[in-house]
Amino acid sequence: MGAVDIQIAMTVFHVGVALASIFPRLPNDVPFPRSMGGDLSRPFRKILMMLTLLNAIRLFVFDDLRFGDSRTGALSKKEHFMYWLYLISSATEAFFRSFLCLLTPYLLQCQLQNRINIGRPGRDLMMWVYAVLFFNIMGCLIVQMTEDPRYWALKKLGDAISFLPVYKTLKLYNTIMTQGGRYPGRGNMTSQSLMIVEYLTVIATLLSALAYFFISSDEMDFASTLGAFRIIGAFANMTRVLCHAMLLNSLDEANYLHSFARQGTENNDTENEETNNHQHAQHPTSQSEPLSIALLK
Repeated sequence: MGAVDIQIAMTVFHVGVALASIFPRLPNDVPFPRSMGGDLSRPFRKILMMLTLLNAIRLFVFDDLRFGDSRTGALSKKEHFMYWLYLISSATEAFFRSFLCLLTPYLLQCQLQNRINIGRPGRDLMMWVYAVLFFNIMGCLIVQMTEDPRYWALKKLGDAISFLPVYKTLKLYNTIMTQGGRYPGRGNMTSQSLMIVEYLTVIATLLSALAYFFISSDEMDFASTLGAFRIIGAFANMTRVLCHAMLLNSLDEANYLHSFARQGTENNDTENEETNNHQHAQHPTSQSEPLSIALLK
């Protein structure tokens, strides 16, 4: 499978992830595309839509620019400039993909701040955002200056380190929000699935970084294995985004159902109170009447 074929498959998968993440609607949501929908997940949906458009643009604009073509040293000035834009767009897409996954712990912290003292939500996440951005910029600059694709492994390391804050916040969220049952702190089933995907993704991403670092291997069998690792890493990261979207969508649904149930309870209490007041109005017991007269009524 050629590089262009892989990119097409990746774009199709990217669009599928976006549709599965954005199309689900709460009962009160305006239909797509008039609204992104969601509540807690709305900023996640907006960034994912932008990321999908960027990925499609990269497919149609930079479809003939790949590492294999860039290392020949025979590129014209225009081709070098286009290749530079290709690297920037690729690094930008990778950064926002990791940023999406760092947005999830921020949104979870926003929910937790009403239950525990965690300070300002997202304050401890900014260090990780800057670290991911640093690795993406360094990978892009070094590859451009050296024309050596092995240093693209730096970008993959940037993707991998975003696992740590997600794992920490998800663990805290599960501990606080699921305290009952025989095994407290497990979290709901969606968060457990996300935790498994996080483990699998960080392993796949590290293998992808290793594959980029040894991209110049002359052994055919080893080169094929490394190529598979690079492909797996790309698809694993988008699977991770899909699982983050599913968790946020499930939290939106749970919040809506809880709010709906609470509103129904308040309406029932109001109706009961009005009924009691109406019955009291029909059979008043005046405090000014003697007790014997009130009992005779």
